[in-house]
Amino acid sequence: MRFKPLSAIAAAASMAVLATVSAAANAQSNLLVDLGDGPGFGISNIGQVALEKSFYTNGTLTPYPSATVGGLVFSFTLPALQSITGATINASGQVAGIVGNDAGVYSNGVVTDILPRQSPADPSLALGISDSGIVVGIARVSLAFKYGVIFDGAGSYTGIGYLCGVYCVPGDVLSTARAVNDAGIVTGDAKKDMPNPNPSGTNVLGSHAILYDHGTLTDLFPGVGYAINASGQIAGRKDDISIDAQVPGHAFLYTAGTTLDLGVLPGGTTSVGYALNAAGQVVGASDLAGSTGTHAFFYNGVINDLNSFVGASDPLKPFVTLTEARGINDNRLIVANGVDSRTGLTHAYLLQAPWLDVTPGNLVFPSQPDGSVSSQQSVTLTNSGAAQLALNSVSASGDFTQTSSCGATLAPEGKCTVMVAFEPTALGDRTGNLTVQTNGAAIIIPLSGVASIKLSISSSATATTTGTPVTLTWAASSGVTCSATGGSTADSWTGMIAASGTQAVTETAAGTYLYGLTCTAGSQMTKAQVSVVVSLAPATTPTTSGGGGAFDLLSLVSLTAAAGLRGTRRRLAGRRNVAHGRASSALVSMRQFASSLCSSSSLTKVWCRSERAAARSSFGSTTSEVSRTTRTHCSALSSSCMRS
Repeated sequence: MRFKPLSAIAAAASMAVLATVSAAANAQSNLLVDLGDGPGFGISNIGQVALEKSFYTNGTLTPYPSATVGGLVFSFTLPALQSITGATINASGQVAGIVGNDAGVYSNGVVTDILPRQSPADPSLALGISDSGIVVGIARVSLAFKYGVIFDGAGSYTGIGYLCGVYCVPGDVLSTARAVNDAGIVTGDAKKDMPNPNPSGTNVLGSHAILYDHGTLTDLFPGVGYAINASGQIAGRKDDISIDAQVPGHAFLYTAGTTLDLGVLPGGTTSVGYALNAAGQVVGASDLAGSTGTHAFFYNGVINDLNSFVGASDPLKPFVTLTEARGINDNRLIVANGVDSRTGLTHAYLLQAPWLDVTPGNLVFPSQPDGSVSSQQSVTLTNSGAAQLALNSVSASGDFTQTSSCGATLAPEGKCTVMVAFEPTALGDRTGNLTVQTNGAAIIIPLSGVASIKLSISSSATATTTGTPVTLTWAASSGVTCSATGGSTADSWTGMIAASGTQAVTETAAGTYLYGLTCTAGSQMTKAQVSVVVSLAPATTPTTSGGGGAFDLLSLVSLTAAAGLRGTRRRLAGRRNVAHGRASSALVSMRQFASSLCSSSSLTKVWCRSERAAARSSFGSTTSEVSRTTRTHCSALSSSCMRS
């Protein structure tokens, strides 16, 4: 049986509510509407609200009536009258919940027990209802187990199955069907055996978000699915598995196999999405910094605290904190639960969410050196409503700047772009916000980036010789701590060092040396280095007078020339006296000009030509002897000059 909208929902009342909702869709209202004592759990597209104890429609709260529930529990026990506890509502205003210990539905002022109990061990719950009246929840499927079911409304149901194996616990609820759409696709959660990340630990029996589609149960991931819309999008909470435990994670939006992490409110660690509308806006709850509890959130491309949407002029604002949002309709009217500090009581409240949507949401900038300006990133603002939106202001805080193409208003379905740049003024993780004020509501887009350390190091030369210093020059961002690395143990390039400066380093051994710097600031670390090639310095040749010692250049050239002439004299015995005289003349000449010959290639050539002419004069027409002699002399001179 599917529960259809009944004619008793008066057309006049519906039109009145629709007019109210239409007005809300075309103008931003930032005032809370107090729905009275007790939490609320869902809202229809015409603004009807399912509360725990009563039904809200068109400004009126109506307590749920009682109904006869339960079969004969014992032969002497008669069915009892019970009132439904509301859990959810569909577009037609039908409320699903629990009547006593049975699944039940409230529709048009009548409560119906859809699964009468046959024993005290057979309680059932109705947790979700589609717009076409499909009801899902939990029921006993066998003597041992209870799990998620789809009710047929006539006392029967279809089980959706479960995931766990050897760790299934008899008597436990193995799966839960929490929401269903008109196509009969169900979401919820199911117990599952999961390997423990600790190899020595026992397996974890955790809860996994599920999707059930006409006989096929799909495990999505650790967590819970709480809501599903007509297009099959699912909202809920995605969890993490740690050692011996399942850790609550973040609210998610699942779309055709893709899971989007909705994040948390500033400083928070966990969040959960309880409801979504046809367009994929999600509401739920998140913890946050500075609060011992949770705050209600609204997600429209970016997660925002619902309390920030309450107008400053609202008399309830100083006293009411919205702790969780449980329902949102296609007109962005939200039902949220909050605590009034004056009474300590929990009430349900209505609040209209802004029609301004944000794409892509949070902006994260890549690492950027402090004092520089990043490339810009864009944020697109869209008016998804049917009325013109006022854009009162656009501003950026922290180390971020913005330029906007947006005017003072934004037409229905209109878009405008805000460009944001990151200009870090200090090192480390930097955060800020892009804030858009629209009709008194503040849409806040978190901004973040990392300011990296600027660091450079250079050397006065890329090559040197042993014993000859080079000067290292370096500069880093202010406020960093730096240490020197590389070099050798003998050059004093080691240990803590100033963020900027110069230092001479001298190496005593040949090799390639890398002089490095490692600079840190908080979690940031940057390294830089420069390479210097060190060669052996040439051996020095001291000049001596008197006996012994190293040969100087003049002596070496003179002896080489003399040796060449002696060889020539042995070959030309008949000219020994002439050759000896010529060699003596050459030695005298070299002693006078050796130093200048080595410093000038042109003088060397002149000297060689002179030697050639002198050899011809000494040896006559023996050309080969002339060439051999002059080549020997010039080669000896050239080699000696190169070694000096």
